[in-house]
Amino acid sequence: MPDAVRDPEGELSGIGYEDVEANTLRRLFYRRPGYHLHIVAAGTWGTRNQRILRDHLRTNDQDPAT
Repeated sequence: MPDAVRDPEGELSGIGYEDVEANTLRRLFYRRPGYHLHIVAAGTWGTRNQRILRDHLRTNDQDPAT
């Protein structure tokens, strides 16, 4: 992930997020109490699958797998 995407101005830390090591070059991960923020490059297969699962879980709250 390019350094330009990181939070050089500290704007995320200014609203309580901390930069967390994501153990991958393709993702940035920030968190604050009660929230997780993942930043990924659009259009990658791995993130596409994660978005599909996320959207499924959000729209199918009666799904027994949730």
